[in-house]
Amino acid sequence: MHSQIRRSLAILCVAAFAIVLRTSAWQQELAMPMTPLPEKTGPLRQALLLLRESKTAEARKELEEQRKQHPDDPEVQYQIARSYLLDFYSLQDPERRRVSLSLAMETLGDVLNGNGTAAWGDIDGDVRM
Repeated sequence: MHSQIRRSLAILCVAAFAIVLRTSAWQQELAMPMTPLPEKTGPLRQALLLLRESKTAEARKELEEQRKQHPDDPEVQYQIARSYLLDFYSLQDPERRRVSLSLAMETLGDVLNGNGTAAWGDIDGDVRM
């Protein structure tokens, strides 16, 4: 009788292990794509790399150059807004955070409204046209 119980427990353990292993493999397939995403190319590549490194002021300089060449490109404007949001989340000074959030919201509003001729500022309050 004890051997039957042991055998049943062993079968249950093996079945449970197989289910866990199969579920784990299935979750990993969903979580990680099989091929890596291609690296971004194009005129925004340098700015995007700088944003990834949290070098927002340098990224904005690159993005401003792109904005001068393509003033109606919503992707450029979106990335500028994103740079201000990154500043908002990384800054400690409440006033500078407020300014960076305002600039991000203004820029995003211009993107959504299709207005590419907004005044752009920086966190220190200097406004550029």
